[in-house]
This record gives sequence, structure tokens and C-alpha cells, in this order.
Amino acid sequence: MNNKMNKCIDCKKKIDYRATRCNSCNITYLNKKHLIGTYKTGETLRKHYCKDCHKILKNYKANRCQSCAGKERSKHFPNAMLGKSHTLVTKKKLSKISKKSWNKIGNRDKIIKAQRKGMQIYPNKPEIIVKKLLLQISKDYKYVGDGSFIINGFNPDFANIRGLKKVIELFGTYWHKRPEVIKRDIRRIKTYKKHGYRTLIIWEHELKNIDKVKNKLTNFTKLEG
Repeated sequence: MNNKMNKCIDCKKKIDYRATRCNSCNITYLNKKHLIGTYKTGETLRKHYCKDCHKILKNYKANRCQSCAGKERSKHFPNAMLGKSHTLVTKKKLSKISKKSWNKIGNRDKIIKAQRKGMQIYPNKPEIIVKKLLLQISKDYKYVGDGSFIINGFNPDFANIRGLKKVIELFGTYWHKRPEVIKRDIRRIKTYKKHGYRTLIIWEHELKNIDKVKNKLTNFTKLEG
């Protein structure tokens, strides 16, 4: 056993030879240097201060407190509503304006195309399976679920590229069984029918039986018009 002892550099008490300060002197030293903290969250032990007003920040990743960050943003975006919200009257007016523009013929397609412009939308796994099956059966169908083809605000997954008004929709079992989504899907099919499009619906759970889906696609592609 090692009996070597050391003296605290502040109070001169006898301490372990590996230490430089005793516990009480060490705490006072750390408080002076703002190094007291906890290891629980895995954050840094150093206290974090606001860049402008020098308040202690709870979020160690932030550079400024909320008020200083708002002031900084207002310099760059003077017209932005920082930390404010519209009144109920204004909200109702804005919703009426947006509904009017949405319901105008042709506006839906423009809005959706504008929203999806620059977005890289790829087919998901079930859509890739259907895409491969379609390539085996017919090359007249293309994946358009990326927003490249819209019918009055609704975007089908696959569409005929040879002039026939035929679209294919792939419905996810989990999402499309919701009551609000079911109502929207009914409007979707009615919209396609109104514009003269024949629709084939394939459910995600049906992909467990590939042969059945293949037959379904084959029968649909053979139909004229």
C-alpha cells in the first residue's frame, strides 16, 4: 500500500498524493471557472452563455438565448412575424382565400407542382415491386407518383403513356384504411372518373401473392380505353 501524501495547493491540508486540491477547494475552484455541471446528459461540463447578453443557456448547443436570437433574425428578416401569431379573424380570412385559390380549375395542379418542384421523390418498396411487374407485362405505363402527372389535385402512382386514360393506384394498408383517408380516396376515384380515367387499385397486402397481382395488372392493361 502506498502511504505517500500530498498537500492541497490552496488550504495546505494533507490529501492523496495523486490530487492537487482537496474536495472543498476543488469545488470552489470549479465554480470560479464555471466548470460545474453533470455527466447525466452527456453534455459538456462548462456552463454555456449567450453570445450577446451572456445569460446561462440550458441548451448547450445554442449560441444565443431566445430573445437575442429573435433580435438577430429580425435584422435579416425585418418583415417576419417572430414569436407572433395571426388573430382568429385573420386566420379565417386567409383560409377562405387559400380555399378559393385551391378550388379554382387548374390551380390545384399548379400548387402541387410548385410544392414538389425540386423535391426528389422516389418510389417506395411496394411501388418498386409494381413497377417491375408492369415492365414485365407492358411498357405503356410509367411511374408518375413524383408529381409529374396530376389530375385536378390528385397524383396517381402509375399512368398510361400511350394516350389511354388509365391510371394505377397503390394503397398502403395502414394509411389508406384511416377514415379521413378513405373519404379522400373516394373523392380521388370520382375525380379520375369525372375526367374519363379508368382506375385500378392495388392494396399493399395483395403483394404477398405476386401471381394474383400480376394477373390483375395483365387484365387491366388488356382492357381498351
